[in-house]
Amino acid sequence: TGAEAFIDLIAANPGCLHLMAGPTHEMTRDICIPAFEAACPSGFITRYRKSERTYEIIGGRSVKHGSADKPSSMEGRNAAGGWADELRYWPFPSWRNFLARMRDQRARRLQVLGTTTPDMEWLADEFDAGKPDRTVYRASTRENAHNLAPGYIEDLERTYSKRLAESLIEGRF
Repeated sequence: TGAEAFIDLIAANPGCLHLMAGPTHEMTRDICIPAFEAACPSGFITRYRKSERTYEIIGGRSVKHGSADKPSSMEGRNAAGGWADELRYWPFPSWRNFLARMRDQRARRLQVLGTTTPDMEWLADEFDAGKPDRTVYRASTRENAHNLAPGYIEDLERTYSKRLAESLIEGRF
C-alpha cells in the first residue's frame, strides 16, 4: 500500500526528486525496494544507478533511497515527496530530518507518506495528538485475514497484552 501511494505521489511531481527510506539499510533493501519495484507500472523506471541509490523515473522524476539509521544519507536534498516505511523503528531525529528535505518549490504535491504499525512514543505525539496536516489511515490486521494462516490473529491475541493487541492488530495508538 505504501509503495502504491508513493508511486501516485511521484507521478504528481514531474521533474522532482523523491526519497524512500526504511529504518535500516537492510529493511530498505529487503522491503521498500522490492515493494516499490513491484508496484511500478511497466516503463515507469527508466534507469537504476545502484552506486547512487537512485532510480530515474519517466518525466524527469527520480527516487533516491536511504535509511533512518544513517540520516546523513538524505542530507542536503530538496525533495518533493517521500515514503518513510516502518516509522515505529525510526529515531525521531531521522524523521525530523526526512521531513526537512521536503522543500522543492516545484512540487505540485509536497507530501511524506509514512507507513507503520502505531507506537506510543514519538509517533503518538506526531500523529495522534491533533497536529495540523497529519492524516492517519488505519487498517486492522483483520482486514487482511484472508491472506494469513488460519489462527494467526487468535495466536497474536493470546500472546499480546490488550494494549499491544490494539496497536499491532487493530492499528490504533
